[in-house]
Amino acid sequence: MRQHLLLSNSDHVPLLLEPGIVLALTLPFIYDKYEDVIDHHANRISEQAQAHYKKLDENVFSKIPKAPVKEKKIQ
Repeated sequence: MRQHLLLSNSDHVPLLLEPGIVLALTLPFIYDKYEDVIDHHANRISEQAQAHYKKLDENVFSKIPKAPVKEKKIQ
């Protein structure tokens, strides 16, 4: 039995587009109404992500040996 991908049938395209269209039309109004709250939470998330990346960089990425940089020939 052959399984079909969700996008293989053109009848599914409107079902996939509808939520995107609804979000594209409503999110700007929601953002305008709750801009301060959304910005506050977005800044907190950004700070947390930066802290996690810093830990990852210190504990993992910095320990990976780097290849020597080859000088490029200028012609």
